Amino acid sequence: MRFLRAAALLGASVAAAAAHALPNDAAVHAILAQRISQKQGVGFAVVLVDKGGTRIVTEGKADSAGKPITADTEFEIGSITKTFTALLLADAILRGAAKADDPVAPLLPAPAPGLTRDGKSVTLGQLASHTSGLPRTPANFAPANPADPYADYDAARLLAFLGGSPLQRTPGESYEYSNVGGGTLGYALTRKTGGYEATLRARVLTPLGMNDTGVVLSPAQAARFARGHGWDLEPVANWNLNESIVGAGGIRSTATDMARYLRAAAGSDSTPLGAAFKLAETPVTDTAQPTIKAGLGWHVTQTGGRTMIWHNGQTGGFASMLVFDPAAGEGVVVLANASIRVDDLAIHLVDSTRKLAEPPRARTAVKVDPSVYDRVAGRYELAPNFVVTVRRDGDRIFAQVTGQSNFEILPESELEYFYKVADAQLSFRRDGDGKVSRVILHQGGRDVPGKRLD
Repeated sequence: MRFLRAAALLGASVAAAAAHALPNDAAVHAILAQRISQKQGVGFAVVLVDKGGTRIVTEGKADSAGKPITADTEFEIGSITKTFTALLLADAILRGAAKADDPVAPLLPAPAPGLTRDGKSVTLGQLASHTSGLPRTPANFAPANPADPYADYDAARLLAFLGGSPLQRTPGESYEYSNVGGGTLGYALTRKTGGYEATLRARVLTPLGMNDTGVVLSPAQAARFARGHGWDLEPVANWNLNESIVGAGGIRSTATDMARYLRAAAGSDSTPLGAAFKLAETPVTDTAQPTIKAGLGWHVTQTGGRTMIWHNGQTGGFASMLVFDPAAGEGVVVLANASIRVDDLAIHLVDSTRKLAEPPRARTAVKVDPSVYDRVAGRYELAPNFVVTVRRDGDRIFAQVTGQSNFEILPESELEYFYKVADAQLSFRRDGDGKVSRVILHQGGRDVPGKRLD
């Protein structure tokens, strides 16, 4: 799953790949150059780790001035941040400073009665494994600036949400990916130890030698920070996550540093955090997909006798994917400075038989009578507590997914619409009476149906 914006309305899944050698640098360069020429990216940095060593391949531009991407270009890594936050928990567990079944509420500065349901309290381990019962995004998420949506989601808002009725189900009952859960874990774990970044640096970054990774960049690092781009490859503002939510997706890093992280996570390098990585990567719960289990912060896919451990990420202007096979001692990290799909690229690099996704086709809006919008306007349930609300506003039409901003959609016909901000489309379907009763969300190669609620 990804740290959300409209460009990632749904999370991605990974299928395990057949074991084989990673491609050589020339082959990776060719793939990256092709994606850029096909308008599937602006710049990339790819880390490849196997028993032969570590390689970093870069391609494309870091900004509009044409500065090239390098191994030391800074990227937003989005939800891969959650694996760092979970590593803090695993480290604390091994040091005896915390337990996975410790309730989170006592670690917060204000009462959070909403973190108990049916006599069960949300625990640190449940936050890390996405089984807390918290939703993907908090109900009081209402960014003042949609271009930097988490900048004003501060501790006061988080605590107000947690003090209400935040749980969708009994803690521990089932898996549901949660950004607010990841943020709550980071906030609760580090509030009394100097804050998220200071704790992360002391417990994780310094031991791993990741000196170019953090939340707030130094002036020298900021000079190497890539300009982010939206799905349409137009420049966008960088995201700045507030302390209360930063543990869900606020880290910036480089290919050089992420190579260190990948080697440590895969067990290729001996580090002080080796045992903590193993604990975090151990599956603790099932997910909705039979081949995928969740550990503490990580997802673990087992198919065809191979285990793949992974996480992806996406912010408004960046995308990332880290996947590795600890048994084979190989893995990759893909960093991109555009809010695009990179999961297929990472998977292809660890298994060349897995095809790369087709480039998104150009779409053209057509003129329709605005009264047509009244027929499709309504609320459609894509999953429990995950609803897309379609509204007409004069001669325009908008769609808003639970916990996300409101975005305009454009008609390709009276029943087919596409987003301007993402490679995603909505297809509306009529019932036998001719009334629109269903919608299908198309994104990332998946077709997700939803029934009309009203």
